Amino acid sequence: MKRFLLLFLAISASGWLIFGCQNHSPPPIDQDSSLIESSESDEFSGRDSFDKSDEDSVIAIVNGTTVTRMEVDQEMDSLFQQFKDKVFPEKTDEFHANLWRQALENVINRKLLFQEAEREGILTEDGIVDRRIAEIEKRFHSQKRFKKQLDNLRISEEKLRQEIEHDLKIKGLLDCHIPKENEVSQEEIVEFYHANSESFHIPERIRVKHILIALSSEDTPQELKQKHQKIIRIKIEIDNGADFETLASHYSDCNSNSKGGDLGYFERGKMVKPFEDAAFGLKVDEVSEIVKTQYGYHLIKLIERQDEQILPLDLVRDKIISFLKREKRDLAIREYLFRLRSSAKIEYLENATQ
Repeated sequence: MKRFLLLFLAISASGWLIFGCQNHSPPPIDQDSSLIESSESDEFSGRDSFDKSDEDSVIAIVNGTTVTRMEVDQEMDSLFQQFKDKVFPEKTDEFHANLWRQALENVINRKLLFQEAEREGILTEDGIVDRRIAEIEKRFHSQKRFKKQLDNLRISEEKLRQEIEHDLKIKGLLDCHIPKENEVSQEEIVEFYHANSESFHIPERIRVKHILIALSSEDTPQELKQKHQKIIRIKIEIDNGADFETLASHYSDCNSNSKGGDLGYFERGKMVKPFEDAAFGLKVDEVSEIVKTQYGYHLIKLIERQDEQILPLDLVRDKIISFLKREKRDLAIREYLFRLRSSAKIEYLENATQ
């Protein structure tokens, strides 16, 4: 079951951390991250189903507050969505076991934070929960679909409302105790840049356009001959001065035909070898001879070549600063949680296993 808090993760102001599972790798280059989770995605099925009768069983007690198996399973599903692409198939069982234990600790941490927020009298802004609910509903085509999704997840709107309020109170608690902005020195920036230089390495890459005449395993010898003759005629037109992009739009069987055959930038190892070898061997504005791959016959035009480089510090400075500030805040939150845990009474029951 997919953890229902994903429904409003993107619009929640909490900036929620996965305690103990944070990604501490350097900031990505040329990639934009998104917190938005599809509101109508299929129910998660990344692990074996469990006995539904066990969902309400208590597996831990935090200062007298129970932690149920259902809560941990929902958190597990949320974590799995984030990390499922980073595990080798042969490590799946170990991965699930470790992730489930982390999910249990996440739920315990959230209980502790909410308890502390209640103890300190942290309040939520009037009407903010209603606004959050309304924002969630807008992600669906209708209120009916929104209700259906909650039913599929076996989550009542009241439970969703409660969880939103809990997370907002936790955010308020953290805002009171954890500095939002942490100063990052020039020395820290430079040290990080040099220590993680590989992260700022951009391999040689090229941008090409192509024309594809697709082949099929069902093609008859006559059809194969006709397709080969077709790509030859197109090549002759190009050699005689015809516009490559126009021909790609008219004749190419690739979806890139809507962009004049433009495949964008790619580095070595991203395309099938015959295509890659031909493309990287071209000069800018040069058109290849006919190249055959398992997909069909290609004509390739090199548009631009970018040499291998290490991005200069000035270009990545802002990304590094943002990353280091986030790491400092994450560390402060972990230290705050450690203090809460050290004075808490946490009981793990015998059935606190996956």
